[in-house]
Amino acid sequence: MAGAAEECDMRARQVELTVEARTEVGKTGAKRVRASGSIPAVVYGRGVKPVPVAVDAAAFASALPESAWRSTLINLRLEGAAPGASEDPGRAVKKPARPGSKSSLRRGAPSASLRAGLGEEPSAPPATVMIADVQRDLLRRDASGILAIDFHRVSLQEIVRAHVPVIAIGESPGVKRGGVLEHILHEIEVECLPTALPDHVEADVSGLDIGDTCRVKDLEAIPDVKILAHDDDVLLVVAPPTKAPEAAPAPTEAATVVAETPEPEVIRKKEEE
Repeated sequence: MAGAAEECDMRARQVELTVEARTEVGKTGAKRVRASGSIPAVVYGRGVKPVPVAVDAAAFASALPESAWRSTLINLRLEGAAPGASEDPGRAVKKPARPGSKSSLRRGAPSASLRAGLGEEPSAPPATVMIADVQRDLLRRDASGILAIDFHRVSLQEIVRAHVPVIAIGESPGVKRGGVLEHILHEIEVECLPTALPDHVEADVSGLDIGDTCRVKDLEAIPDVKILAHDDDVLLVVAPPTKAPEAAPAPTEAATVVAETPEPEVIRKKEEE
């Protein structure tokens, strides 16, 4: 039972995000979306046209920490489209303006093709997507630094590839003796069904002494998940402790005594008798 619980804990989370349809694209449209407190995004999928949407920046940051971007299943729901309910295509989706939002930001009513692209037809569930790419301003680490997001639709019955983080577990005896645990690979690529996707991979370091390494082949097998990295790829290593510069020995009492310089001896010539 404990093993089953641990396995369940490693499964990728599923979160739900509400998005808005947007009709204004390009750099100008993207700037207006960001100025309104949202993130411009595009939903891609096989057999459907790309769908431009806007995602609330605060909601995205709250639901998805950066470490979970590549290993989380997201259910996208189009704002104003309830599952199993049809809409009047000519009715605009209204939303109270956020402080500082631009009145010229155009967000149109979701058309039939857009609803189909997001799985919002009366007979379809919300679109299940994963994050394919995130463009960001590297100088800003919060949600305001996210410039754009690319979502990719996935089928729960089709194999997907994703990068998942590597997490070290256990206590290394080498670290206890002063060694340094270094991460060589912070994430690895895996292949599986979306429902089997782990949100991380655990690397046990409890047997690593100074100079030892943990490789891909040392990982425990994850049910229904294929690791695509090479078996000999190094994930972690316990490096020797960094030698601190040796301190100069404290001066001894004898060394602190300044030797007295003897006065030069004056040699007189013998007076002639």
